[in-house]
Parts: sequence; structure tokens; C-alpha cells
Amino acid sequence: MRSSPPGGEPPLTDEPRRALLTASPGASAEWKGCLYSLTAEARDGARSAAPVHDIRLHRTSLGTCPFEEQHRLLDTSHAPPTLSLVAGDKGLAVGHSLTGASPAATGSRFNLWHLAPDSLDVLRRESLSASICPRGMGTCLPGGITQASLAVSGDALVVEGTKSGIIPGEVGEGTRFTATYPDFFTTQAAPTVLAPPDEDASYASVEWSGCHFFAWSAPERSDTPTAESLVYVTRLPGRGCPWRAESRLIDRTFQPGPVALMGGASGLAVGYKRHRSTTADAPVSLRLLQLPWDALQAGREENLEVWKDTHGLSRPGAISLVHLSVLRDESLVVLGHKDGTFDGEPGSALRFQLSFQDFFNSTRPPTFGAF
Repeated sequence: MRSSPPGGEPPLTDEPRRALLTASPGASAEWKGCLYSLTAEARDGARSAAPVHDIRLHRTSLGTCPFEEQHRLLDTSHAPPTLSLVAGDKGLAVGHSLTGASPAATGSRFNLWHLAPDSLDVLRRESLSASICPRGMGTCLPGGITQASLAVSGDALVVEGTKSGIIPGEVGEGTRFTATYPDFFTTQAAPTVLAPPDEDASYASVEWSGCHFFAWSAPERSDTPTAESLVYVTRLPGRGCPWRAESRLIDRTFQPGPVALMGGASGLAVGYKRHRSTTADAPVSLRLLQLPWDALQAGREENLEVWKDTHGLSRPGAISLVHLSVLRDESLVVLGHKDGTFDGEPGSALRFQLSFQDFFNSTRPPTFGAF
């Protein structure tokens, strides 16, 4: 990295340096009198319905920049990319999303670049991607980095964002992630990726007769924390599957929490937490559905509400679904945690076990226990 020439900009003081070592609100950053801007420009004359976007880094002078005006083409994306740019005393870090011509086949990823401020040469390039790898399917589906931004913390580069799927090596499997690259500007060290479990999205999967079944949920609008979540069941045919691909919306709810899915000889069992609204007095229930393998339409529905007594008043309780099991006799066993009591439950254990005898072929109420 070049130093300023004699008579140029004086060395950065601690205060300006701290200002530079933070993420820019837009895709631009200042470094020693130079302005670096990251843009995504749709190509003129593109004939396709989804034009290609050229991702370029531009350098211009703010009056004391020791380098000439210059620009560099970094990459191209078929979907409008998200952009992020930070400048530290060891160089520039650029980040942008990238989507190929067939998003369903390739998903989207987030590319990272370390560029020399003087020559705009590429000193390091990294890529973050995510995959959905259902248990039993034997292959992975493309996920994606849905949003990400950069910040510098000491010598580390920190990437924070949201995703669908799992980033290799991550801990937590949540929808929000933080990837930290130690000494990003001076080494090739791999990042540590943390994705704390959350309730913004969830999926579970099982395989049956060559078919792959998914139960999954995602917020209807990612930019609104209080938005409803949509809960789906999806079937994807594999080798030998006798049924076609199908996806069905089975519910709209607030904060569904982790979604559980289990299969038995007679069909699927789906379980999740259900909130009717975001208000504090809205009932909270454990929702269980029974669906046949060939038609993703609920044949049985159970909504078990949890309530607790607070100073003589009945209030909605809290519930967390942990696990579903289907026994050989087609009984369904549900494990979870709660704060409150189910209707008809003797006692109010914090950890519960519900057993539905012959869940797929009868409507018998559950028996209650603890684990």
C-alpha cells in the first residue's frame, strides 16, 4: 500500500481512523483523500428479461487523492446485487451478492474482495454460500445469502447478514449469521461463522418411497419483524417417487418457531408453535397436522393451547417444540418445553410429552407426561 507523497494528506489521526473502520451506510468509502464507490449497472441493450448487472469499483479524488481516477470491473450478477464497502488502513474490503442466470439451480452467494487502494489489484477473493441439505436426500439444494454488510473490527473483517440454508462450517443453523475473517487484509485465514438459532425461519425433512418431503416456514416479509410467517409442506420427487412435485401452504402464523416433521406408514406428521397475533394476550398453541403421503392436505388437525395463571388471571403461556417421533403402532410422541398448562393436563411440567395413540387413523385425545 503506498504512503502519501510529500505535501500530501497528513497521516490519519486516531479519530478519523476509527471513522474509516466502520461500515459505510452506502456503497462508498473514503481513504486518504480518495473516494471509492461501488456500483451495479445494468448493461445497455440487454435483451433478456433479467439484464446483467456489472459490479464496478470507482476511484475519484476528493482533492488530495495521490492516485489517478480509475475503475475496475469486479463481477456480474443477473439479479440486482446488494453492495457493501469499507476502507481500513490496510486496504479496501468490498462485498456484493451474486446471482447466476438460473437462481433456482445456483442460488446466490456473497463475494468478498481485498483490493489495493492504489492499483485496485485483487489481493484476496472469498465467497460465502449456503446450501440446504435435507437429511436422507443424498444431495443438497441451493440456498443463498439474502443480505450482508461489512465492517472492520481491528484487523478482522466482519460480515453480517441473513441467509437461507447452511454456510459450511457454521455453528447454530439460524437465519442470521456473522462471519469473522481474522486478519483479513494480511492472511488467508478461514472465517468463523456463527448463526444463532432463531425463530425467523425453519425447515425439516424426511424421505419416503423415493420422495423428499419438507416442512418449512419463512417470514412473509423479511423487512418487517412482526410480519406473519408462511408455513409450507413441499414434496420433491426423487428416483422411484410415485408422486409429482407439490408444495402447499398449510398455515399463516406469527413466530412459528422450529418446524418438526416425521413420517410413518400412513403419512406425515407436522408440528410447530402457533401465535394468532403479536399481542401479549394472544393465545399460543402447539399445532399438529396429519397429512397423507400422496396428497399434502391435512387429514387431522390438533391445536393445543397453553395457559398460565398470573395473579388470578389466565394468560397465554409459552411453548417450544423439540421433537416428533412416530412409533411402530402409528402413535405420535411430541416432546417440548412450555411455561403454562395444556387443557386437560394434570399438573404443569416445564418439559412435556404428548402421546397420540394411532395418530393417523383416529382422533383420540393425547395422554400427558413429562420427560
